[in-house]
Amino acid sequence: MIFIRLCIWTMLFLASALASGQQYGLGILLGASQYKGDMADYSEGLYENLRPVKGVQFNYEIHRRISFSASYIHTYMMGYDIDADALDRRMRNLHFKSSLDELSVTFNFYPISFITSKEYRLKPYIKTGIGVFLFNPKAEYESEWHSLQPLHTEGQGMPLSGLKPYNLVDISYPFGVGLEYNLCSFLKLRVEISPRKTFTDYLDDVSSDYYDLDNIRKFSSDIAAKMAYRAEDWSLENTAPEVDGIQRGNPENKDWYIIHQFSMLYVFGKKTKPEEVTPPPATL
Repeated sequence: MIFIRLCIWTMLFLASALASGQQYGLGILLGASQYKGDMADYSEGLYENLRPVKGVQFNYEIHRRISFSASYIHTYMMGYDIDADALDRRMRNLHFKSSLDELSVTFNFYPISFITSKEYRLKPYIKTGIGVFLFNPKAEYESEWHSLQPLHTEGQGMPLSGLKPYNLVDISYPFGVGLEYNLCSFLKLRVEISPRKTFTDYLDDVSSDYYDLDNIRKFSSDIAAKMAYRAEDWSLENTAPEVDGIQRGNPENKDWYIIHQFSMLYVFGKKTKPEEVTPPPATL
């Protein structure tokens, strides 16, 4: 419902902008995404664990100091404990991959335009806004990838777990910095880095403690129990390891993702500058 409302609001805003005759732009964006969560090392630099991003963007110049952007991006992310720096994570031995689709609306503020009336081709900007994204973490078991949310691997919704099933649609808060370059009167280039704060801790399906594996088998499935605990290879024919209450993730830290992007915008409806307006002929 939130995603639908944001889509409707964005379309109404775009229609209003196009009808106003102000400067606006349409274009593509390319770049890379970076996942930050329970299956990512805190020591990772901004150039590590990157996945491709593609999307489209609309830009509307509200004022020379402020512009509005609406963007849709598609990317994916993944994490493997086996590649971790920390021994306890390698022993946990979990992994995931997930697609991610985001619709966001942001406002871009140009600091230089607040302190001078002179226009520059190259302008830094600060951005902030709101977005809605869809994700779907999966993991591999016996050569087949399974969606993890329906398996309730941490006992979500099960007796005495204290957890509710998580939603695969969530809110993001994009913010960041960028550089905008007016290549010519009809072409605008942007590069930016924009972290996304989220309110979910389940981008990777890992958040809290292990739940009783026998109960997971009872209330979900055998596959769910095997997905929940992978620190050792245990047989479904035997009693499941007793891991109930042992820490699996860190619920204190919500998951993030970062978008590094390059945008190319074709500019329409550029306003005529005052000095270029030809005055009407004088009436005798």
